[in-house]
Amino acid sequence: MSMLLFYVGENRYAINCHHILRIIPKVTLKSVPYTMNYMVGFLNLGGKPVPVVDFCQLIEHRNAYPSMNSRIILIKDPQFESERILGILGEKVDEIIPLQAEQFSKTEFPLHYFPYLDKVYSDDKGIIQCVNILEFFRFLSVEIFKAVGKEHEEH
Repeated sequence: MSMLLFYVGENRYAINCHHILRIIPKVTLKSVPYTMNYMVGFLNLGGKPVPVVDFCQLIEHRNAYPSMNSRIILIKDPQFESERILGILGEKVDEIIPLQAEQFSKTEFPLHYFPYLDKVYSDDKGIIQCVNILEFFRFLSVEIFKAVGKEHEEH
């Protein structure tokens, strides 16, 4: 299995392609008031509201820079597959790398605020952090999917 590489500034992150439903250009999203700053809005995917998270806001507390390579990565919850979908807005989403999840090593330094960034890979360009999708959904599930329920009730 390959990994999708994307950036937050100069920092590199990878997602196992197995969890990716689709990658789309950044589109206009329906904003959601009274949610966390990293929740940038909802994407209408076949009539279903899909929450989109700005990964830059989540990691560096800043909005993703507008770029030709900014994309929304639609990922499936490993526990619910097609029932729960989430979008990740990332900068410079432009490369599939031939790495396996097994090539990433557990970090010796626990990241309490980022439990979904638990493994790293090092190459000649530096460190790549692997996004653990199961932990990512767990981390976001309370706030994000509460907002999805409210959005779905309004329609």
